[in-house]
Amino acid sequence: VEHIDLIQDAVLGILAKLPTAALPPQGFDAARIDAIILAKVPDRSEKVKAPPQAIPTGRWTPETALARFKESNQKIHAALDTSLDLRARVVNHPLFGPWHGYHWILGCGLHTARHTQQILEVKSDPGFPPQ
Repeated sequence: VEHIDLIQDAVLGILAKLPTAALPPQGFDAARIDAIILAKVPDRSEKVKAPPQAIPTGRWTPETALARFKESNQKIHAALDTSLDLRARVVNHPLFGPWHGYHWILGCGLHTARHTQQILEVKSDPGFPPQ
């Protein structure tokens, strides 16, 4: 959950930068990027190493991490209700290139789904919890 919190915090920071971010590049194909996000982000068959700033270190208790998750999740949802044109500007994703605001929100939700599936797999293991 700490890792998800850190990613959500990063996405909130990106959304805050959108008003002054770059314009989409020539030939920017938002629908193609939608399809890539929908296919790649939740796909756990490819392992992806988290950037150093998103690696969990145990900085929060489980209760605090869950509270942070709920709070940042509400802030991300609130971004959908703003007057900000989430499609007008782009910020580069380190793996996928330029994403507009809706891409960041979609990717964030699917990132959470990816790790929820991972958590469910770990919990379904007969050896969970470790003795």
